Amino acid sequence: MRTATGAVAMILAVLAVGACSGEDKKPDPEPPAKSSTKPPASSPSADLKVRYKDASLTLSHEDGALRCHSTSASFDSSSPEILKGGFAVESEPDVSLEPCGRNNEPAVDFSPTSTDLAFRATDQRDGLSCNATMDSGRAQDINEALSFDKLAVGDKFCLTHPYDQTERVELLRVQEISPKDAKVTFVVNAWKEKE
Repeated sequence: MRTATGAVAMILAVLAVGACSGEDKKPDPEPPAKSSTKPPASSPSADLKVRYKDASLTLSHEDGALRCHSTSASFDSSSPEILKGGFAVESEPDVSLEPCGRNNEPAVDFSPTSTDLAFRATDQRDGLSCNATMDSGRAQDINEALSFDKLAVGDKFCLTHPYDQTERVELLRVQEISPKDAKVTFVVNAWKEKE
């Protein structure tokens, strides 16, 4: 019986030591979290997918057959495209040239539909910074067409589409402007957040 009692005592001792050592053992600490840094404003955003870069778009009066017929373009394809067909177009225009704008002078309408928001860009370099500025409330929405005398080579404009399912955003830079010919050329960069 002593052997059985001794064996039981030995088993209990081993279990007690194991239990006690398990209480003292702490789980391995979690590795420290990596510090995250935001990409600089000039680098592509991880949150926005580039749709196209440095695409050229020329809006001119020649594209509008009638004397005061506006010329419109859409940015929702794989590159900017001039919309054809007047009222029968498949896409809504994102920007329009009005050859007979205010005082019969050509003008550019950056938000011909009420769902687009556009503002003059200052230090915005990409879609992320355009969206951040619009979300901050600091952007002054352009509510009317801008006559050519309010445009200059190098001027930049952000266009955002808050009601668009892919959350598109474009940054336009005036590359060339000719009031006499009612013609303006933009360099367009475009991004989207979702597929």
